[in-house]
Amino acid sequence: MTFLPMQVIAPLLILSTTWVSAGEQNGAEIRDAVGQYRSLHEVEILRELATLVTLPNTAINLEDMERNAEHLTELLEARRFDVKLLRAEGGPPVVYGQRLSEEAKLTVVFYAHYDGQAVVPGLWSSDPFEVVVRTGRLEAGGEEVPFDELKAPVNPEWRLYGRSTSDDKVSIVALLSALDALDAAGIEPGINIKLLLDGEEERSSPNIPEILRSNVGLLAADLWVFCDGPMHQTRLPQVVYGVRGVTSVHITAYGPAVGLHSGHYGNWAPDPGMALARLITTMRDADGNLLIDGIDELVRPLGETAAAAIEAAPPVDEQLKQDLALGWTEGEPTPLAERITRPAVNLLGFSVGQIGTKAKN
Repeated sequence: MTFLPMQVIAPLLILSTTWVSAGEQNGAEIRDAVGQYRSLHEVEILRELATLVTLPNTAINLEDMERNAEHLTELLEARRFDVKLLRAEGGPPVVYGQRLSEEAKLTVVFYAHYDGQAVVPGLWSSDPFEVVVRTGRLEAGGEEVPFDELKAPVNPEWRLYGRSTSDDKVSIVALLSALDALDAAGIEPGINIKLLLDGEEERSSPNIPEILRSNVGLLAADLWVFCDGPMHQTRLPQVVYGVRGVTSVHITAYGPAVGLHSGHYGNWAPDPGMALARLITTMRDADGNLLIDGIDELVRPLGETAAAAIEAAPPVDEQLKQDLALGWTEGEPTPLAERITRPAVNLLGFSVGQIGTKAKN
């Protein structure tokens, strides 16, 4: 289930404007202007997000992705962006937009993606492409509120449920709404703004390398900002200077050519399920520390600045443990902020045999 706390909208707008504002106004004045705009238009902003979410966006369905790209083009052009769809054969379009200023000395590319993870309908309590407003988390009994009944101020801890509300269509709407707020206050951005909206991030962006190589001049910039990540648990804006990458590995273990009865062949014929389990457990210890030979040689230790930033971060672990019903955490008492700077092995899925009504011996 993809959900978004409504309280996230305001910090996203403020964080967005931090990068683009210029002129004689100081930061506090700009934040006040953006906050006032958000307060007056929060239902309108949420409605624009909800409209975007209604467009199905699984990357392999190219017709759906074209409709998303058309809608995004309209949204960008309404904000005075010059828009171009960048394409690679077999993939959805990458939506590129630029809004340039003659006085700008710097250029920033903001990256976000408009595709979402695949939908498993049976895991949803509502239509994944119709935004549902709830008074809290579904698991905590949050009650549904008709969208048409939303009025400002909206409770900041209410939730929006719908595919890609938080990952990652909210980032697009937040960026555009931030520009709306600046325009309404008469504040002209002091940088050249470029947007790159990816259409297949959830598939590891297989066509992005070709698109980047083919558009080097178009995408030239002084800075790239990736607007794809979680809000800090305190609801405060955060800028992260690095994230972990991911490499997925598919492993298949083979056993006998036919199914064998465990009573007659168990502990003689090799069990592929147990072989996989043993292999996985050799990769990490019970605290999540990697046991793979040579892995430590590939990891650069944290510097003093990073370590100091982690030390200064607001403590969130105890509250998170309660929210997520965790009796313990790996590497205790090392905090989450430090643990996620280290490499990890995680099991995405494990399939062997059958259980329940399909079980056989």
